[in-house]
Parts: sequence; structure tokens; C-alpha cells
Amino acid sequence: MNTPHPHHLPGDGSDAIELRRRPGRIRALLAAGSVLGAGVIATSAAFSDSAEVTASFTAGTLDITVDGEEGNPTPYALTFTGADAMAPGETVHSPLRVTNVGTVDAELSLAVTATPDGTGPNATDDLRLVVARTAGAVCDAAVIAADAAPLVADGALGAATFTGVELDGGAHQDLCLAITLPASVTGTGGGATDVELAFTADQAGL
Repeated sequence: MNTPHPHHLPGDGSDAIELRRRPGRIRALLAAGSVLGAGVIATSAAFSDSAEVTASFTAGTLDITVDGEEGNPTPYALTFTGADAMAPGETVHSPLRVTNVGTVDAELSLAVTATPDGTGPNATDDLRLVVARTAGAVCDAAVIAADAAPLVADGALGAATFTGVELDGGAHQDLCLAITLPASVTGTGGGATDVELAFTADQAGL
């Protein structure tokens, strides 16, 4: 004969026993969670270090002058002694210093525009130009003759040009300009030509 299992009656204390056991488990889990949390905190506190770097930048400049003058926007007036009354076979000279007063290395170029005054016949239509390198303010026939490879060889004034002349930042180039009215020019003379020498400096290495 099976012996019936005893039934717990309300108020006999058995429910209270079960309730006391459950909080014990919860506390155990909470305790384990606390240990895990402590482990994470300990890991984040490992040694560390940092460093910072600062830098500053300044743009260079490229600026040329002619005989110490800007020449822009107002052109610099270059003087050739005797240029106001040239005769056939005559050559006039003038030195010119081009300086890169900036900090950026450049390459210098020249383009010439010759504009006759419109009178005719105009003897100055046949003017010719030579541009040679020189030293300081020395500019004469000997300087022109000494330069075996002038920047501008003897040629028509209005077609004169050169490019690619090195002009480092802070450096200068002394030039000797010679303008000639050829001996082959005939007639009664007269007429005039305005000449513009346009120097351009472009950043080197581009």
C-alpha cells in the first residue's frame, strides 16, 4: 500500500524555506557579477601614454623687381643714353638688374613688344636687340662681344624673347641690353618706337 506523500499545509513553514533559498541564489549570481565587473575595471587601468605634435606652415613668395623697382602695375622707365636721336649704325646700351626678392626659386622669361608711332617712313622699324649677361652695372660693346651665348641673340627688336633663365629666391641677374639701328637703314630718318620689355618669373620645377 502506497504511503501518501505528506502535503504541506499553508503556514507550516515549508514555503518560507523555499523563499529563503531563492534569495541565496540571487545573491550568488550578483556576487559573481561583481567579481566580473572588478575584472573589467582592472583591465582598463593598464599603463598608457600619449604624445602630441604641432607644426606651422608659411607660404613662400615670388616677387621680382627691375633695378629695385616693382615695374607693376606702372612700368619702369629704362634709359638708353643716345636713344632719342639714333643714327644708322649706332648702338645704345643700358644695364638692367632683375632681382627675385621672394623666397621661391623661379625661371625668368622675357617677351618684347615694339609699337611704332605710326609715322612713315619710320626708321626705327628696323631696330635690333641683344641681351647679354653682365656683372654689376657694366654694359657696353665689350660685354656684348664677350657673351658667346647671349640670352637674346642679335635679332628684330619686336621678336626678342628668352625663357628658362634660373633666378633663385633672393638672387639677381644682371643684364646688358644693346639696341642697334642697322647701318643698312636709308632715307631721311625720323619716326619712333615704344618698346615694352615684359619680364615674367614662374616658379621653378613645375
